Amino acid sequence: VSTTFIPLLGIEPNELGFRYEIEIASGKLVEIDKVIKGCRLEIEGHVFDIDLIPFGHGSFDVIIGMDWLSNHKDEIICHEKVVRILLLDGKVLRVLGERPKEKARLLMSAKTSDKKQEEIVVVRDFLEVLLDNLSGLPPVQEIEFQIDLILGATPVAKSPYQLAPSELKVLSGQLKELQDKGFIRPSSLPWGAPVLFVKKKDGSFRMCIDCRELNKLTVKNRYSHPKIDDLFD
Repeated sequence: VSTTFIPLLGIEPNELGFRYEIEIASGKLVEIDKVIKGCRLEIEGHVFDIDLIPFGHGSFDVIIGMDWLSNHKDEIICHEKVVRILLLDGKVLRVLGERPKEKARLLMSAKTSDKKQEEIVVVRDFLEVLLDNLSGLPPVQEIEFQIDLILGATPVAKSPYQLAPSELKVLSGQLKELQDKGFIRPSSLPWGAPVLFVKKKDGSFRMCIDCRELNKLTVKNRYSHPKIDDLFD
């Protein structure tokens, strides 16, 4: 329910005792901590009980949520713009949506703004692992990672690919950034793989490392795939 409509109800909101967020149609997250209980909703002469949640200003006074529709086993028929409400006596109340007097002659498309990372529920719940920038390598684990090589493998190092001046500039910047963060370090090992760049949709470059020759010398781990029937109790 819109907060501007609450004074007309004559019922004071009650504290929920906790807070949670809901996502409205625009994609915006709204914090909820109150509820208005004991309200009556009249539709086509039929009266229903409903609890309303204040969530700010809007173009509608009251929006009936999915919880209420589900509890009443209502059906939404989109192509007919009809809501079928099952009444206590078993009868069905059909509620027709507003229909335009004439066909619309104008079409308008509006692009919603992209969500910020911190607005995504999963990211917000695990901010300690889903960071924008990592400050360094993860802590040393009990099990040390290693790549096994086939018998008789000798070091391989392919010559670097020829890069354009713009790509060389990006390569220099990315190597410096990775080294400053501690992700990479100078090495004198005889192993080496060339770097190439792939252009992204926004015009920037994605750095790729061609490890195909190195992969030919590694021992491939193979695991049997269980039958799907064995995964069910």
